[in-house]
Amino acid sequence: EYEEQEEEYEERVGEEEAASDVLEGLALEDWECVGGPGLGLVSKELVLSKAPFVVEPLEDGLLTSEEADVLWAKTVGSGGADASAFGRFFAAVDDLFEEDDDEGGGYQDEDDDEEGYEDEDYEEWDEAALLESFAASRQALVEALGRVERAGLGAEDAVKQEVNDLVEKVIEHPLQEFLREEIGPDDVRLFGDWELAYTSSASFEFNEGYTGVAKTTPGGATFESLTQRLTATRLGKGDDLVVGDTSLVETLRLGANLGAASEAVKDNAPPLIVNIDGSWEMKRRVNLMSLDQDPKVIVNVVAQSLRYALIEVMGKRVEVGWKAMRVLNGAELRALDPPTPNGRSAKGDLRIMYGSAGKSSIFVFRRL
Repeated sequence: EYEEQEEEYEERVGEEEAASDVLEGLALEDWECVGGPGLGLVSKELVLSKAPFVVEPLEDGLLTSEEADVLWAKTVGSGGADASAFGRFFAAVDDLFEEDDDEGGGYQDEDDDEEGYEDEDYEEWDEAALLESFAASRQALVEALGRVERAGLGAEDAVKQEVNDLVEKVIEHPLQEFLREEIGPDDVRLFGDWELAYTSSASFEFNEGYTGVAKTTPGGATFESLTQRLTATRLGKGDDLVVGDTSLVETLRLGANLGAASEAVKDNAPPLIVNIDGSWEMKRRVNLMSLDQDPKVIVNVVAQSLRYALIEVMGKRVEVGWKAMRVLNGAELRALDPPTPNGRSAKGDLRIMYGSAGKSSIFVFRRL
C-alpha cells in the first residue's frame, strides 16, 4: 500500500513538472484552478465554467459561447485538453484582446510605422466624396430619430425597422471601418455627455429602461430618458493605461399602473431620478464570427453603484446581481461621427453601439 501511494505521489509530481514545462504565469494558475494536473485531461465544459481567463470575458459579454467553442475546436479538438492543449486554448483567448497603443493615438499594427496606423485603401478614396456620402446617410438617420420618442420604447415595428436599416447604412460606411481600425481609449470623441436617442434592445424595453427600477417601483413607472457621461484619466505621463469613469442618469415617470389616476400622477409627481456610477474600458479583439475576422472595439461599461429615492446599492450586488444593466456590458462600438475640421466634437454627434445581445441590440447615443 505504501509503495502504491509513493508511486501515485511520484506520478502526480511528474505531472506537475510536465505542466510547468509548458505553462507559466496566469496559464499555469488557471490550469491549477480547473483541477489539473490531477485530472489528466480537462473537459471543455469544466474549463468554460471554472478557468478565470475565459469565465470572466464570457460573463462580461466580451466573448460568446459560440466563439469559445470555435477556439476550443481549433486549439484542442473534440476531446479534453492536456496541459499543452490548455496552453494553446489560453493563448488563443488571450490573443483576441489586443492592447491599444495610446502613444500613437490609436491602434497600430506591428507592420505600420511609428507615426500611427496608415491604410493604403484610405488613400484610394476621395475624402470629400466619402464625407459627403456619409453625411447623406447620417442625415437620413437623424431625421428618423427625430420621429422617435422615449428612445424608441413602444414605437411601432415599422418605425423601428426604418431606424435599424438606417443605422446599418451608417455602420457599413467605409469611414466607420477606418474608425474601428484606428480609435483608441483616449479619443476625445468618446468623452463628454450623451443622451440615449434610440435602442432596439428587447431587454431594455422589457425592463422599461436601463436599470429595471421602473418595473419594481410601487404603482409602476415609465422610462423617460437616459444620459451618460464618459470621462477618462491617464495614469502617469506616457503610461498606456487609461482609466475610464462613467455616470448615467435615468429619468422615470411615476404612476404607470394606477389606472384612471395614472395621468394625474404623471402630471403632478416629480420624476424619479436613478443615478448610476461605474467604469468603462476599451478593449480590442478579433471578431471570430466574421468571414474576414475584422476587429471589434469593445467599450465595456460596468455599473458599480445605483441610487434612487432613499435606496443605494453598491458593489457586487450591482456589478453582478443587477441583470438589467448588463445590456451595455461588452458593448461594441460600431459608429462615431468624424471630428470637425478643428479636430473637435460637436453637439448632436452620434455614437452607435451594439449592446451585449449583439446586432439585435442597437444603442444610438447623441452628444448633448
